[in-house]
Amino acid sequence: MEKYFKRAYRMVTKDEYYDDFLTAIGMNKFCRFLAKKSITITEVNKLNEDEYELKLITTFATKSQIFSPGQVKEIQYIDGRRFKNIFEFDENRLIEKQVEKNREVTIIREFHENEMLGTIIVGDIKTKQKSIFEAFIQL
Repeated sequence: MEKYFKRAYRMVTKDEYYDDFLTAIGMNKFCRFLAKKSITITEVNKLNEDEYELKLITTFATKSQIFSPGQVKEIQYIDGRRFKNIFEFDENRLIEKQVEKNREVTIIREFHENEMLGTIIVGDIKTKQKSIFEAFIQL
């Protein structure tokens, strides 16, 4: 997994279920519009032996999450939601679970040499995204 650290992946596609996902997590119409128009860049970094950083850079905001695999942490997300969060590594995948009172969101980021494939699951909604590695992005 370490070979995918400190690499920027720019989202290039979102499938037709992305709006359904945004609605399912309670995002209002205006925020959904912005989210669908936003460009997202994802980077994962190893900070030390036990800590990692997931950095999401969007057109409108940047969010950095420091995590240790397997440890539950309470966070506030870019859209204002508060939830318990846990990350795990599984080969070339970073699996994130966001647990709220009334729902659970699973985000699977699967890293490859030149792309990152994302799958987001909330309830019976599954949306997929594709991001490409761009060496010229300076973070």
